[in-house]
Amino acid sequence: MTSITISSLNFSLIEISNNKILLQLDRKQKTKPHNIPFIAEYIFKEQNKLIENIVASEDEILIYVQSNNKQQLLQNLSFVKLNMSKNNLSAISLDVCFEFGLDWELIKQVTKLDKEEIVYQIMSCTLTLANYGFQPGFFYLLGLPKTLHLERRERPRSKVPKGSLAIGGKYIGIYGSESPGGWHIIGNCSHQLNQFGKFELFPSIGQEIRFHRMSKKDYLEKYKNE
Repeated sequence: MTSITISSLNFSLIEISNNKILLQLDRKQKTKPHNIPFIAEYIFKEQNKLIENIVASEDEILIYVQSNNKQQLLQNLSFVKLNMSKNNLSAISLDVCFEFGLDWELIKQVTKLDKEEIVYQIMSCTLTLANYGFQPGFFYLLGLPKTLHLERRERPRSKVPKGSLAIGGKYIGIYGSESPGGWHIIGNCSHQLNQFGKFELFPSIGQEIRFHRMSKKDYLEKYKNE
């Protein structure tokens, strides 16, 4: 097993196959959870001619690369330099309607808070995009108060509507498309996968996401055709 340093962070480099490279963060290092997906996103944008796909977690990066490009990519990774401080991108505002929440009764029971207090806490906190998730267009947002951290549902739903806003663990998630899911649904959001279309138009890792609360009537009038 060899090691590689990317933007001052040390990774173990594991060549799984001719077209898969796994980078595992040295666990002795202290780094914010969103830093690794941020690095992965940067690598993908800068090395997209050599990379077929890239998947990141809080401490690992899996790179799919064409076998004839692997050595070139490994050389390039050592020269990746990026600013890990907060980016200067403008916050993205998304409309949200909390009247579409399907799990309010359970959430109120677990948190011992009423709905308006929960909504107030969510609207008051600073949420940033930590990663893209288990399906295309799924947002993982960090910044949720500990009082609202919830274990995932014991029984996942077979179908979660696109745009659903939900809580899972320490994250708020947004379902960009319809799919099965086990998070607690608290509303519906204007983010949908077809909204952005091209990869370069997606929000960046670390970018702030803000919510604009709407009534059910206004929300349905604005998004009735989507």
